[in-house]
Amino acid sequence: MVKGLPKSIIKKYGISKKAWAVYRGKNTSNPRPSKTARKVRRSMARRYSRRRGRRRGSMTIPMATVAGIGAMLGSANPSGTSIIDSVMSGDINRLLYDARERFACVDMYGRFRPDWVLPHWGPLIFGALISKFVGGSPLNINKKLAAHRIPFLRI
Repeated sequence: MVKGLPKSIIKKYGISKKAWAVYRGKNTSNPRPSKTARKVRRSMARRYSRRRGRRRGSMTIPMATVAGIGAMLGSANPSGTSIIDSVMSGDINRLLYDARERFACVDMYGRFRPDWVLPHWGPLIFGALISKFVGGSPLNINKKLAAHRIPFLRI
């Protein structure tokens, strides 16, 4: 029979050596040593079915970050063309020049332009922040999408 840490101890100490010591009763720093944990026996079928159904691995696409990357690649550089235009035309030299302008913020004379950082990298940063705060803990839209079993889509 395999035993593990109770959820109450994991919640307090995490999965660590100290948690195991508290569970085994070797540590006296337990705030309530007089109370013992109530043990609940579950049937083997229920125990193993919960383990199998707990986590489902699937590929998800973070839409806000992908939109930021798309805006970064699709918006026009100071030279007038975008990276997507250069790829579609097949001009390798123009593509390399546009990529240098877009990603390194360096003009045609080889000087770094700090005023280009926000317009060039802003969409990607904004998309990542949206993905972090809207899809994460304050609003938990990703959790709601996962609960409704919507595939591939995460914010």
